[in-house]
Amino acid sequence: QDFRKLGRWTSIVLNGKNKKRCRLICAYCPCRSSGPNSTYALQVVGLARQNILVCPRRQFWEDLKGFITKCKDSNEQVILMGDWNSNYEEVVHWMSTFGLKDVIVNRHHGTPPPTACKRSSGQPIDAIFAPESFTCWRGGYLSFDYLEGDHRGL
Repeated sequence: QDFRKLGRWTSIVLNGKNKKRCRLICAYCPCRSSGPNSTYALQVVGLARQNILVCPRRQFWEDLKGFITKCKDSNEQVILMGDWNSNYEEVVHWMSTFGLKDVIVNRHHGTPPPTACKRSSGQPIDAIFAPESFTCWRGGYLSFDYLEGDHRGL
């Protein structure tokens, strides 16, 4: 779980055969927002209460890096899905430092479509990342109008 208690991610460990462990992490990186009740503003306050006076987005990536490292040090395979609200290519590069790849893009070999209808600048802001050894048998993107909200289902 998010050790800072800001609700930035949650996770569960699945135990498999031969003592294999897989940690599924679902994360949310806040987008920059000036609204007083936005997730970004609430995380500024939450971090300040912990004497951390940096951008919540920067702290998100730093803390998530530490969490993933801890999981991998415990011999857990990591599958990470989230609303990254970040430049897709930068997220892909960041994930690659942990040996993680975008499973849907890897499955379909191509340029990924936008995943949020208003904010993604023609790039996905939502993605699922897993180890290179992970095989995605089925996967893709739902249409924008399939679910409520402004994101596509993955």
